[in-house]
Formats: sequence, structure tokens, C-alpha cells
Amino acid sequence: MAPALNQRWYPLGILAGLGVLSFLIGILMPADTALVMIQKSGYWIILGIVGLFVLALVPIVVRGWTDHRTRLWREWRTPLGVLTLALLLGVFLMVRAQETAEYKIVIDEPVLQGTAWSMHHEREVAVPFQMHRIEGVPTVLERQVDKRPILFPFLVSLVHDLGGYSAENIFLTNAILSFIFLLLAVLLGKTLGGWAGAILSLFLWGSFPLWVRFANSGGFEVLNVTLILGTMLAGMLFWRKPDKQTLSLLCLTSVLLAYVRYESGLYLLPVGLLILLVFFREGRAWGSWGLYASPLALVPLLWHFNTFRADERNWQMWDFEGVSSPFGWQFVGDNLISWQTYFFSLSAHMPNSLVLSLAGLIGLVFFLIAMGQKWEAREREDGSWSSGEVVLGVFLIGFLANILLQLFYFYGQFDNILVRRLSLPLHLPLAFGLVWVVGRKIPQGRQRWMATGVLSVVALFLGLAKMGPATYSEGYLSGRGVNAVADLAAEWQEEGKRYLIVAEFPVVWIAGGFEATTKASVARNPNNLLFYLSFPGNPPVMVERRLTFDPVSGEWEEAGRQTFPEGFATEVVWENRLSAKRKQTVERVVGLKEAPMPGPPAGYASPEDFFERWERRLP
Repeated sequence: MAPALNQRWYPLGILAGLGVLSFLIGILMPADTALVMIQKSGYWIILGIVGLFVLALVPIVVRGWTDHRTRLWREWRTPLGVLTLALLLGVFLMVRAQETAEYKIVIDEPVLQGTAWSMHHEREVAVPFQMHRIEGVPTVLERQVDKRPILFPFLVSLVHDLGGYSAENIFLTNAILSFIFLLLAVLLGKTLGGWAGAILSLFLWGSFPLWVRFANSGGFEVLNVTLILGTMLAGMLFWRKPDKQTLSLLCLTSVLLAYVRYESGLYLLPVGLLILLVFFREGRAWGSWGLYASPLALVPLLWHFNTFRADERNWQMWDFEGVSSPFGWQFVGDNLISWQTYFFSLSAHMPNSLVLSLAGLIGLVFFLIAMGQKWEAREREDGSWSSGEVVLGVFLIGFLANILLQLFYFYGQFDNILVRRLSLPLHLPLAFGLVWVVGRKIPQGRQRWMATGVLSVVALFLGLAKMGPATYSEGYLSGRGVNAVADLAAEWQEEGKRYLIVAEFPVVWIAGGFEATTKASVARNPNNLLFYLSFPGNPPVMVERRLTFDPVSGEWEEAGRQTFPEGFATEVVWENRLSAKRKQTVERVVGLKEAPMPGPPAGYASPEDFFERWERRLP
């Protein structure tokens, strides 16, 4: 009996061994070496993982189309199918029209932009902070591996590779992802609630101001929820048709999800449980290349976490006075109050959806009650559990883990303009719990369509009422400032201008096509900038400043952690007033305040001698 048992379950032993080996490889590598591995090999690693995902996806798509082409054609050419596809396109266009495509969260999104720039130009995973064009070639002299996972910037770099580099490609990537998300929401909604569920799902998300906002952003939030839906759909496919191909697809989709956001790895828990449930249902375990590759593919995530070990400032705990640990019981009370404020606010200053918060919560409770009743009655043995019910139920474990993580997190206040985006995944069970109730518990026919119509119209009305004025984003001056700089860079680039920009955070300028360096680099050695200015072949030098008005002195003072050396004389060429007490300027460096500008350098043995020294002294 024992040998037979071992033979049936040995793949789990192999997986456990690979998991332990991968964990040891991930945590035992020295932090500095691990970050070098991410910088130098991260692009090729994520390229390989995406390639494995495509290798797993294509045969299933081909098989599904071959086996079900006639049924799918017959199903989607019906009036309801055509209507759903038309609404999908209409909702997508409405989403694109509601918000300007721009950075919504700084500095996160420009950092992702910078990482994508490096992955496209250099095939390295790092944010460029100092870039010069040496003999016309963009050359990065200072870079840093960022803490954010690398799948999203990799996808942006692919768009660069396919269509040519443009800073706007980061927004194009999210436009594509938002359409894919809506399509997956339709498919999941139809699985859970039929055609009514598909249409309701469209309107729930298309009218949700927070999701619409980030569908037009440069961040990875839409990719995160898109891959959660993708993993759930792969799980449904595996539940319905368990074999090596569907197992590989489920595993690799979940691995990609883990490479989107820091906490996205939590959804490996429900994926693992779902796989075990299928194995026990079938009475045996089996392996696949995707299953065995997954633990090894997750090793670079452990390497990447060394960004936090190398520099604890990456937790950004300086934003809150007295915080010494990123997680703790002391944050729970304030977080719960902020969650209540966000989810149930009637104010136009909160980009929430009351339909999702109220009706969605009721729908989720009804779903849990119904699943509990099925469990007690053991109706699952009669085949009455649909794949959608099983997967939504199992994935609640991942959503619960996400909730607990945010609840104990020092930066978990959802009513904060910077933190709201972290609530996006938690709206998924609310939306699809409601979809399930409407599609499965309300009687089929007029009543179901009336409920679908009422919920859709109310959600759309409330959403448009908030998205129109967009007062929930007006107070975010930092975002307005960065987008103004990005617009200026695009304008100058279009005019063919060439400058060296000195800024506290020059990534936006580099992404916009300009040579740039940090104020910190100039402050370390001002003579290098003086040398640069003295050479007539170099482009003009501009310094970007953020200024705050001091009512005591009556002067505008430079804000930020870095300041430009005071000895240089400048003249303002661009100014943007953000508020009565905040503005930003771009100023041309015209010389020294108390001394004449030095003449062109001379006295070098040869032009080669000069250029060798010139490169070493770039500011």
C-alpha cells in the first residue's frame, strides 16, 4: 500500500524539495551579490518567465479554439453576446475619456518609468539618476536598483522595443492592460453570473473612480488586478479540466502575478490550495514543467527583497513620526477608521464606489453563506460546485491575507491619497460576490435583468458624478508638479532642444530624452559643473527647483532634501505656480555670482587627452 501511495504523491515531494532549494538559494545569497544579479540578469530572468507563460498559454488557447470554436461562435454572435462586446468597447472608451493619461502617484510611477528606460536601452534593472550622451550614445553614470518588482517595467520596455521609445508608452501599456482587465472581468462575470453577470461586471469597474484613475496612470495597479483575474480564470480552467497543461498555466500565471507588487505573492496561497484540492479530488498528484519551474522562478523575488535589507529607508517610515517598524498592532485601529472613511464615504473627495462597498459587501456575505450551506450539505460531492464558486471561494484566502497585511501596515490608511490604490485588489471579491448573487440567486428573466440594470445605472451615475469634477485628486500638488515637468520635457523634446538638467529627481527628464544629473552630484563637486559650463560644445545647463514661500522672510526658499549650490547665477526660463505658497521653476545656469565665467579649457596635450578628462569630470 505504501509504495502505491508514494507513487501517487511523489510529485509533491519533488515540489517540496525544489521549494526548499529555491528558498535557500534566495536567502543565502549575500545582499550585494543578489542586487547585482537583479540589476544584470533581471531583464533576462523576467523575459524567460514571460516566455514560459506564453509557452503554457498558447497550446491551451489553440486547443480551446479548436475544440470549442463552433460553440463560442454560436454563443457570442447572439444578441446578448454582441451587446456585451459593444458595451465592453463603450466602457473602455468611457474609461479612457474620464481621466488624463499621466502620472498619478509620485515618485512610484516615474521610478517605474526609469526602470523601463534602463530595461529598454541597457537591458539592466535599475533607475538612472545621471545620464549623459557621450558621442551621441546615452550613457548612465549613476543608477540604483529600485525596490519595486520588475514585471510592469519589463512590459513597458517591450512596448518600447516594438514601437520605438516614447515616454508615453507607459500610459499606452496601461491602456492595453485596462482593456484586457475589462475583457477578463467579462469572462469571469459570465462564468459566475451568466450574461447578466458579465454586463454588471463591466459597469461595476467602468464606473469605479479609483480603478478608472489608475487605468490612465503610469503605475502597476491595473496589471496587479488584471493578473489576479487571470490567475482566477486559469484556476477555473484547471478545476474543470485538470491536466499538465492547465497546471503549468495556473502556476506560471501566479508566478507572473508575484512579480507585479510586493504583496502579490500572497495569492500563491490560494493557488497552492486549489492545486491540492484538485489532486485530492483526483486521488493522485502529477507534475508538470510549469509546476516544477515555479519555485525556481520565484528565487529572484527573494533576491530583490534585499533592497529593503540594504536600505531600510525603502520602507519610507520617515513619512510618519515615531514609526520604527512597518507592521504592528498599533496601526490596526487607525487603519480601520480610515477604511471606514474610504469605503463608505459620500464625499466627492473619495474615489470610492458605494455600489461596490455596500451592495458588494452584501453580495459577498450572501456568497459566503451559500457556500457554507453547500459545505454543510456536502453537495460538492454531487458536482454542484461550479468552477467559479470554487475558485472565488478559495481565492478569498488570498484576499483575506491581503486585508490582514494592509491592516497591520503602518501605511495602510485607505483615505490617504497615496494609499487608496492599495485597496484595489480588495474590491475584487466585493464585485464578483455581487455578480454571483445577481446571476445565480435572483430569478432568471425580468427580475435578474432589472437588478442588473438598476445596479449598473446607479453605479454609473455615482461614478460619473465623482469622476467629472475629480476633486479627489485636486490636492495632490506633487503629482501636478511632476506632470508639469513631464509636459515641459515633451515640449522641449519636440522642439529639438538639448539641455543638461540638474534636478533632485531627474528620472522624468531622462525618460523625456534629456541629459540629467542630480543636485547631490553637483553639490559634491561644483567644480565639475563649472568645468562643464566652460566647454562651448556642451548643451546649456538648466536646474529644476521646487520653492516654498516663507511668510516670515518674504522669500521663496528651495524645498526638498537636495539644494543647488548658491554660487551659481541663474535666470528663470519657466515657472509653474502650484499654490499660493508652492511653485516650481526651471532656471538656466548663466555663470558664477561673484566671478566671471571661465573661458574654454586649454593646455591639453591633445583632443583625446581633453575628452578623456572631460568624461571623468562630467557633473
